[in-house]
Amino acid sequence: MPSQPCALIAVGGRVITGMFDTLAWTPDSGTTYKATRSNAKRVVDPATVNQWGLHNDYTWAADLATCRATPGTWYTDNVTVYVNRLDGAVVSDANARAMISVSGSAGGIKMSTGGHMYVSGFDCQGGLPIYIAGGGAYRFVAEDCTARYSSGDDGIVVIGTSSPKNGVSVLNVEGAAFIRCDASGNQSDGFNAHLSSGVNPFMFTMDCTGYNNGRAGAFSCNAFTTHDGNKAIDLRGIAADNAGGQIAIVDAGTQMWCIDTMATASRGDQIFGGPVPPSDFLVDQAASCELLLENCAAGSSQYSLNAKYGKIWKRGGKFPSAALTANGGTLTPY
Repeated sequence: MPSQPCALIAVGGRVITGMFDTLAWTPDSGTTYKATRSNAKRVVDPATVNQWGLHNDYTWAADLATCRATPGTWYTDNVTVYVNRLDGAVVSDANARAMISVSGSAGGIKMSTGGHMYVSGFDCQGGLPIYIAGGGAYRFVAEDCTARYSSGDDGIVVIGTSSPKNGVSVLNVEGAAFIRCDASGNQSDGFNAHLSSGVNPFMFTMDCTGYNNGRAGAFSCNAFTTHDGNKAIDLRGIAADNAGGQIAIVDAGTQMWCIDTMATASRGDQIFGGPVPPSDFLVDQAASCELLLENCAAGSSQYSLNAKYGKIWKRGGKFPSAALTANGGTLTPY
């Protein structure tokens, strides 16, 4: 968290940083290993990836006995972390990374009130991977960075009692731009902008991606989303396999312009008991929300467009699935 305007640039390779550290793993029982670490909230496997190129999660076990009896799981009593691999292999930092969460907004990169900030070549993991809240007078730019594997809750989200984290959180800045960045595999949203302290941030994303967000069971997990009357532009973004409306705007006066944006394979949040069916482009909660789609494409199985409220304006593009409107929401060519 710098106290002056700064540029952080990875030279000669990438920098991996975030809310995790090196642990000393020792045998526990059978194929289960243990390490001393408090406040572990999530364990991922750096040795494996899923179809989106993201590390797989170990499954949260309800208790230690279940973890010891079930390969592929993890458990913590908030003093010790336990991991039982599917393949029975020795557990190490190379195949088990325990993400932690601390109070406040700690994460891989946090902007302060010290001035403008530029970041390039960083892979931020755990906690709140990228947290931008540096005062309304400042701007943030990231190029070729990732924000993944946020950690705020133990393995599974219990709606109403939990606080799942976003990959990128934009609050209380004049503007934030992300170029060729990825926010994927997070507990909640990928890229998220909100009003805070009276400042409406502008968020711009170009050639960015958001895959497989909402792993932990939270409602309305989007790849790209903005709220509270904010304005946003996405250019050539790709969203897939998120648990909610993949490109979503919420609250009165919020506007977003998407150009050549593609979304596919939404899971929606009804699988977790939420209200959103699989939807690619979503407008929610306010009649004055407007989502402008120019040459965009959708491919989810249920709804390409979901104007739950407000307006979706579209020009060109391909939206092969059904469209949904409610509460006065409209779909309009422009």
